[in-house]
Amino acid sequence: MDSAWTSPFNQQYFEYMSGVFHGDFGVSATNKVSVATSFMTRFPATIELAVSAMIIAIGVGIPLGVAAAKRQYSLFDNFATVASLIGISIPIFSGPAAPVRLRRLASLVADRRAV
Repeated sequence: MDSAWTSPFNQQYFEYMSGVFHGDFGVSATNKVSVATSFMTRFPATIELAVSAMIIAIGVGIPLGVAAAKRQYSLFDNFATVASLIGISIPIFSGPAAPVRLRRLASLVADRRAV
């Protein structure tokens, strides 16, 4: 067994943090690849996804907010408020799966009507 696993936790932490400050994030326990290499290969996709989400959120949110503010206390304002609250309350990982679930639900409904 590696001596790093048998040393006290505070010593392990100090050694890890000193490596981090020198750019050494260690080796992944699952795939035995450098963590820094693994991080750098995935980072561009993460930034692309974050920027795309931000553009969509701003592109939808600002016009919706302005339109709701112009029609304060109207049905549209209430709809925009409820839609915003639902959108912010749904976990981020559920969003992309929603169209798949809706298609599956639609196919189940279509199958029941065919019977």
